[in-house]
Amino acid sequence: MDNTEQLLNEYIANEFLRDDPRALSNNENLIEEGIVDSLAMLMLIKFIEGQFSVMIEPEDVSLENFESVEAISRLIHQRTSK
Repeated sequence: MDNTEQLLNEYIANEFLRDDPRALSNNENLIEEGIVDSLAMLMLIKFIEGQFSVMIEPEDVSLENFESVEAISRLIHQRTSK
């Protein structure tokens, strides 16, 4: 797990899984599992933009890019390499 994935895991666990002690895997589907909904996605985007100094564009907001910690990390790395 790279640092990006670790920070994302910690944020998601602290913000969205407070009452659920299970460990979150990097490839777990956040949307299908009900961990991230539309409001949570907005909070997550704000966190990403502040924490990683990247701009998430409207076209980046898709189920594919936010389906897992792994997918979000990939998006962040794509945005920071531009």
